[in-house]
Amino acid sequence: MHFYERNCALCKQAIISIYSNNKPFPVYCARCYWSDKWNPLSFGQEYDFTQTFFSQLQSLQNRVSRLAIINRNSENSEYTNVCERNKNCYMIIESSNNENCLYCYWIQKSKDLVDCSFCSECELCYECDNCNISYELHYSKNCTNCSQSKYLVNCSGVNNCLGCVNLVNKQYYILNQPYSPEDYQQYINNLDKDKFIKLFQELVIKQPRKYAEISKSENCIGNYIINAHNCQSAFHAHDSENCRYAYHVWRQAKDCLDVDTVGMQTELVYESTNTAINSYNCQFCARCWSVRDSQYCIDCDNAKNILGSISLIKAEYCILNKQYSRSDYQIMINKIKQDMIKNHEYGEFFPSNLSPFAYNETAAMLYYPLQSTEALMQQQNINIAAKNNEPICESCHKLFKYIKQEEVFYTNHAIALPKICFSCRLLHRLQQRNPNHLWHRQCMCTQPDHNHQGRCAEEFATTYSPEQKELVYCEQCYQKEIY
Repeated sequence: MHFYERNCALCKQAIISIYSNNKPFPVYCARCYWSDKWNPLSFGQEYDFTQTFFSQLQSLQNRVSRLAIINRNSENSEYTNVCERNKNCYMIIESSNNENCLYCYWIQKSKDLVDCSFCSECELCYECDNCNISYELHYSKNCTNCSQSKYLVNCSGVNNCLGCVNLVNKQYYILNQPYSPEDYQQYINNLDKDKFIKLFQELVIKQPRKYAEISKSENCIGNYIINAHNCQSAFHAHDSENCRYAYHVWRQAKDCLDVDTVGMQTELVYESTNTAINSYNCQFCARCWSVRDSQYCIDCDNAKNILGSISLIKAEYCILNKQYSRSDYQIMINKIKQDMIKNHEYGEFFPSNLSPFAYNETAAMLYYPLQSTEALMQQQNINIAAKNNEPICESCHKLFKYIKQEEVFYTNHAIALPKICFSCRLLHRLQQRNPNHLWHRQCMCTQPDHNHQGRCAEEFATTYSPEQKELVYCEQCYQKEIY
């Protein structure tokens, strides 16, 4: 989640990159990387059976040129990664078809969003998570078709509401109670925010929660699943089929196992991350798009039948970026697999020492944050902030800044300047989501009019742990409660 200013190693032009200047390999801008000015096969090396596979792959990685940032067909959106077709966007990740969006993670087809995550077709929203088709929505999560509202949880078709949970097709409600339009506005004008937040938090705990955010799906277990079939232990799965132990599988991902960020007509992928766009039969790969019948490859595009290769484009029958004939390739990969099995390497994902990023440069920091004990560095930042009148994050104590676009957004929506940096704001939102872990539990509903005597006997897998205070209902009891 870090961006760096550096120069392209080929054309020497100033660029934005996800790779810091201390990386050992050359980094190219997109124009140079996709040009014929260099050949990834020129870095090819013979496989050495006296060395381990991963040590040879690391040697190759330290030499092969890498793409500075994945940012395609965008306008005025240099500080974006794994993104395309964005306009006037800044610091957004894994997002496409957006305009005027700032500090967001996985947003699609949206406009004028700030500090939002997992949102699609939204406009003028702030601090929202897992919201769809909504307008001018602030501080809300798990909402659809809502507008001009704040502090909503699990609402649908709601507008002009404040601090509501589980409402459907309502307007002018505050803390789940109806108001006239005049009384609603008067409450807003005289709002005691601290008192309101306390009442809202109490309401959130009292209101039941559906065991999982699963809709229009069949035989699925996990959370945040839409239009899926037979997906087990899947989290954030959209339009996918037969995926298991998967995070962020979408747009016709099929028959994938142990994967992270896989989709766009991709099939038969195992133990891989960010392997997408018509990829097929790939194992142990990282950021490989339109790649087929390949293993242990990194940052490859439009390639097939490759093993242990990096930054290959439109290549076939390659091992460690070295070209082979079809017959020689088959002979070599059989020998290499046996060698890897002997060294206890085959069947395992890349070891952590092969990552080109420090821990705090990766998404792992968002889900498993490590606390820094560098008190001296924190004090130096505090001194610099005081001297230059710059803000310092109240959470991580790092310096950050406000850009003009976000200051305009805050002013237009009467939002106070945030006191914590973008990374900590994103971390806070993600921490409000349940973990990607499942517990076997029984429905907690005891309502006498829900067609059961005493407590409902329905059981399910849920991301709500037994230690959490929320009332967790099965699908049937939840629907009867809110409709």
